[in-house]
Amino acid sequence: MKSMVTRHSRHTLIGMMSLLLALLLSSGIAVLLSTRPSPHILAAAAITCAEQPTAAHCNGQDPEVQGCATPGDVRTVAQADILAGGRAIGRVERRYSLSCHSWWGRVFDYSGTHSMNVTIAGKSYADSFPGEIYSPMVFDPPYTSVPAVTGTIILSAASADTTVSATLPEIPITPPA
Repeated sequence: MKSMVTRHSRHTLIGMMSLLLALLLSSGIAVLLSTRPSPHILAAAAITCAEQPTAAHCNGQDPEVQGCATPGDVRTVAQADILAGGRAIGRVERRYSLSCHSWWGRVFDYSGTHSMNVTIAGKSYADSFPGEIYSPMVFDPPYTSVPAVTGTIILSAASADTTVSATLPEIPITPPA
C-alpha cells in the first residue's frame, strides 16, 4: 500500500509540474505578443543628432541623449554669473556642439535648492531638479545667429521680487559678402 501512495504522489507531482510549466510558457508568450516597445526605446533606436545633424534630428532634442554633449565636442562659448545681492548664486552658460551644429543653454544653482528655468531662442524650460538645468537644442547649420540664453533662479515662489537672472544676448552673424 505504501508503494501505491508514493507512486500516485509522483504522478500527481509530475502532472502538476507539467501543467504549471505549460501555464508559465503560455503566459510568457502572451505577454511578449501583447507588449509594445516604449517610445523611449523607439527613440533610442532612431537616428541621433550626432549621427545625422539636421533640424529634424536636433531641434528640441536633449543634447545628452542625442550624443551632442560629449567631452571634446561640446564648447561652453559664453557664461555669466547670476547675482543676488551682489553675490554669485549661480551661472548661465551658452553651449555649442561642433558635430551637432546645435546650441543649448545650461543653468547652475550653486546652492542646489531653488527652482530654475532656462530660456533659449525665446523658448523657456523649467525644472526643479536641484543644481542644474539645460534646455533642448536649437539647430543652427547656416550659422545665422547665436541664440540668446537667459538663466533664472527662483529664490522664492511667494514673490516675483525673489527671482534673479542673467542673459547672454543673441549675436547676429553677418555672412561674408
